Amino acid sequence: MPALNFTEISQANKTNGEQDKFELFARDVLECLGFRIVEGPGRGADLGKDLVVEEARFGVMGESVIRWLVSCKHFAFSGRAVSPDDERNIRERADAHKCQGFMGFYSTLPTSALTELCRRLPLEVTFMDSELIEGRLLKAACGDFIIRRFFPKSHSAMRQKPALIFAEPSKICCDYCGKSLLDPPSGIWALWRAGWIDSTIKGNHYVEMQFTCKGDCDRRISARIKAKYASQGFVYDGWDDIPDFCVPTVFINKIMALMNGFATGNTYTSEAFDRTKQLILAVFPHVSRHLSHEDTEKIDSLRRIPSFLGGLGES
Repeated sequence: MPALNFTEISQANKTNGEQDKFELFARDVLECLGFRIVEGPGRGADLGKDLVVEEARFGVMGESVIRWLVSCKHFAFSGRAVSPDDERNIRERADAHKCQGFMGFYSTLPTSALTELCRRLPLEVTFMDSELIEGRLLKAACGDFIIRRFFPKSHSAMRQKPALIFAEPSKICCDYCGKSLLDPPSGIWALWRAGWIDSTIKGNHYVEMQFTCKGDCDRRISARIKAKYASQGFVYDGWDDIPDFCVPTVFINKIMALMNGFATGNTYTSEAFDRTKQLILAVFPHVSRHLSHEDTEKIDSLRRIPSFLGGLGES
């Protein structure tokens, strides 16, 4: 399902003061992607263009520049594809603006007829449809700013989705009924502390961690854990709501509390410690952001550097 709803950008045929919004959006997107804006949007007769941009290309023999005629069509409200009737005299328009390329910047798709027509032109031709635009923005470093400006509702909805960080995100499910507790976040996590540890020991010793739905599931799992350790002594649970743990400020406070606990002598059974790590990894995408293209490249480079040299690779 697309992340961006292009109907958040006003229609071009509405005289509400925002009829130029899609062309302004196209300008910002292309500038973000590295094109140089030669002629921006303007009201009145546009002589067959919405924008003219230049693209610098670097090759073995040096730099070359291609000049693009950009045509913006915002048909997201009707869902209609852009046809040859909507793009007349492409070559003549490109020649008039001394352009070597034609770019269709559309909130829908070009028809097959338009694609075939453009294939025959003595021009470089490319189309940026809604899915391609969305994909480029999600990867670009400046994409989040543009999305927030032109798609405020979509941006708000995206921030509520887990970030795409891990190839296989960790999951947490209710220990009793098996329900996913992160889709959406719900339920509780509880860390169980041993009550039989000698009082001379500096820290606490944690023996279990549970993930459960609130109510009956929590009561049943809690009863199991108490029965499991009844012969050794009492166990005490400290619990928190999983949705609260997904709040960035709460998350970092809990992580700091965990680190402070290690410093003061807290210990864990291997099972309790593994489940604590599972909780952190599963919740982290809900408090983080999507990786940008630059982030991905940086991670790839760090994986080639051993950890003892400050990288993410194996020592």
